[in-house]
Amino acid sequence: MIESTRVSILKGDPKSFPAPSNSGAGQDFWRCPNCMITVWSTYGGFGDVIRCVRVGALDEAHGIEPDIHIYTASKQAWFEIPEGKPSVEAYYRKKAVWSESSLLRMRELLDAAN
Repeated sequence: MIESTRVSILKGDPKSFPAPSNSGAGQDFWRCPNCMITVWSTYGGFGDVIRCVRVGALDEAHGIEPDIHIYTASKQAWFEIPEGKPSVEAYYRKKAVWSESSLLRMRELLDAAN
């Protein structure tokens, strides 16, 4: 998750594909119009203020590791979660996982957008 202002599109014009979400707020998958790979997602509660960028869409993805593995109930059988890395079967409570500074950053960003 990153502020949309920090995302630079290097090539092309991603197209939005709306979809339902478990929260009921909906989500949009932004896909490359040529190969249809999802580049990022936006979720109803965030609008386009925050983007959930797919690591495979990054120009330089080496060295990036997730803070937590989510939706592990549907992970591929061959994928092994590293020992000691937080994981949950579905989604998680941000207050239980995020640092206070990250929670504050999110609150300030959403407040500024409204």
